[in-house]
Amino acid sequence: MGQEFLFLIKGTPHIIIGIVIGVVYYINIMSTTSVGIKRKRSKAIGLNNLSNDILRSVADYLPKTSRALLAVSLMKNNEPSTTSKAIISSSLKGCKSYENIREEVINEQIELSCELDDPSVLSYRNYKPQLWVVGINDATKTDHIVNELDHQISQYYDGGWEILDFVDIPKSLASRLTDDDLAAILKCIDAKTNLKRLILTHCFNIVGQGLSPLRGSVVLEKLDLGLVRQMEVPQAFNDVQLSEEAVYDILNGILSVEGNTFKRLHIPLAWSNDNNGKPRPSERLSSLFNDMQTSSFMNAKNLCAYFGFDNSKSLIEQFDNDDVDKDEIDSCFGCNEHGDFVICNICNEVKCYGCGEVCTCTGEECNNITCDDCRGDENVVVVNNCVNWCDNEWCDARCGDCRFRECCDGTLDCDDCKSKVFDRLLLDNNAKKTEIEQLQRELNQLRC
Repeated sequence: MGQEFLFLIKGTPHIIIGIVIGVVYYINIMSTTSVGIKRKRSKAIGLNNLSNDILRSVADYLPKTSRALLAVSLMKNNEPSTTSKAIISSSLKGCKSYENIREEVINEQIELSCELDDPSVLSYRNYKPQLWVVGINDATKTDHIVNELDHQISQYYDGGWEILDFVDIPKSLASRLTDDDLAAILKCIDAKTNLKRLILTHCFNIVGQGLSPLRGSVVLEKLDLGLVRQMEVPQAFNDVQLSEEAVYDILNGILSVEGNTFKRLHIPLAWSNDNNGKPRPSERLSSLFNDMQTSSFMNAKNLCAYFGFDNSKSLIEQFDNDDVDKDEIDSCFGCNEHGDFVICNICNEVKCYGCGEVCTCTGEECNNITCDDCRGDENVVVVNNCVNWCDNEWCDARCGDCRFRECCDGTLDCDDCKSKVFDRLLLDNNAKKTEIEQLQRELNQLRC
């Protein structure tokens, strides 16, 4: 943690650093010098010998994540020391310490960012952030970056130690953190008891074992492993270090605990199975779904798996409810909108209105929804009650049942719609004809 500590003090007001260094130097001098000319050598002191009040004062000037790293550097025997706990317990309310490095983090994002014109970046080592917003000039792009970063930072700082996000340290530092570093930080903040959301921004070197302090947590709600800032488009790094096996093993240790509150797993794009350019859950994630006793869904539109919902309706209601706390990760990475998610009634997958990939029935009191994939499959269309359009531009989309019903009762006067349900109308007509003939025979028997 030596190099990391050098960053901890970067940006901290010089007077504070000077006081700390001066105090350490003065005490060391006094402890090695006796009265008069006699010298007495004794052990020099370090940060561990400073009072908790002094270290808390220093920590107050550190960015939030750097404060956690300082606490880690003061651990004893791989466990949080009294000093570590004192630093972590120091209030974060009204904390403005991010201002000390805000300019550096913003400049780093601006220098690296590019417009979404090359989605083929494969290595995090030559990683360039790709912004959601495209086609904007440099001035507008800078304003967008500043606003989005400030928003993510504000959420992080307002959440106390219920949120841990590495967004407030440079990528050069976050990308060097190891699993041991992550585990130590989680221990220091007592993550199993406190942490509700973990965001591994730019932690490209993490494999997953560092998440072990979270095993058995009943408070963790969100685990975000997208590895990029929330303003950025997901990228499929082919050299991502995160291990599905390691992460899912620990996640199993959370989901299997009765009373757990886990709701969302944001996976790296590299973990999804690409099916004709459309992300799908991997075999490991699918098996995790199968082991769940409550409904679980993979939203391929934002690379998130959602857990703990009774059914698909309750999941969609979360996106539609303005009172439910949502963030950028809950938005579709195809159109950068949230609140437009729906479930296809046929394949039961989450789809997006904003991307124009679903068709909704306009029939009275009908909520049938069909995605483009299912509508394009002739076998599915024949067997299932798909929603589609006829060839008339003025005619609305309808499912098979509504189109058939409206053709029968005369409320739909469209030859193209009638042709789509002609076979069904013919079968219904023959069935009614047979029924009428049967009733006629029964009537004749009664007359006899």
